[in-house]
Amino acid sequence: MADHVRSQIREEIYSLLKNLSLTGCRVYKNRVYPIADLPGIIIYNGNEESEQDIIGARNFARNFEIKIEGYAKSDDDLDEIAKKVEAALTDQTLGGLSKDLTLISSEFDFSDGEEPSGVITMTYLINYRTTLNAPDIAL
Repeated sequence: MADHVRSQIREEIYSLLKNLSLTGCRVYKNRVYPIADLPGIIIYNGNEESEQDIIGARNFARNFEIKIEGYAKSDDDLDEIAKKVEAALTDQTLGGLSKDLTLISSEFDFSDGEEPSGVITMTYLINYRTTLNAPDIAL
């Protein structure tokens, strides 16, 4: 069995964002470890809501939030990360995994860790569909 479609979506986004000109290979698929070398990107799951597509059917429409955090030392670099991410995520189907991909918010914050930095959190809403017994196959 393949990975859950959510994992496949996260992996596809990772492949589209790795090696952007500003962040290079400093792109990570979870929040467990902090970014030590800036600028960088972390990709992780947000909330998901699902509902039955059609009464009596076993298909589910899912609305999944994925968070993309960009870390940098300046607002200009945060804006550049946002520009690169938005330009990289133009295929709304993510290679056939989703029905739609929409940037729904961007939030800015300041991190005062060992090295002060800024963070932009971009939230994308991804609509995808699966069946009840095959959450690893996108419809």
